[in-house]
Amino acid sequence: MKITLKVHSSDGDFYNVNCKNNDGVISIKCDCVAGSYTKLCKHKLLIVSGQNEVLYDVSQTEDFNTVQGWICNSEYPALLNKLAILEKELLKKKHEVRKVKELIEIAMRKGIK
Repeated sequence: MKITLKVHSSDGDFYNVNCKNNDGVISIKCDCVAGSYTKLCKHKLLIVSGQNEVLYDVSQTEDFNTVQGWICNSEYPALLNKLAILEKELLKKKHEVRKVKELIEIAMRKGIK
């Protein structure tokens, strides 16, 4: 089964996100620039994350809910959870890097043994 969802684009128009369920194998493709290169775009990520405000046409809510049912019964939720954990760790590491850079700046300014 295939469902095409229209999602908001940044220019006020829309992109098509094609969601396909082939015997439980869920594939998602978007016709935005990043999506055309098969990259993870914000449109696909918003769909997989269950963000229905991305819908350009609210009359597609039922189709969106159908796709959400597919997603909930797939490995996407586990992948999204892993992504959230890694992004949190990344933010912490970026903060640590910033602090060490500040220490280096101070050492360069004041001197260091």
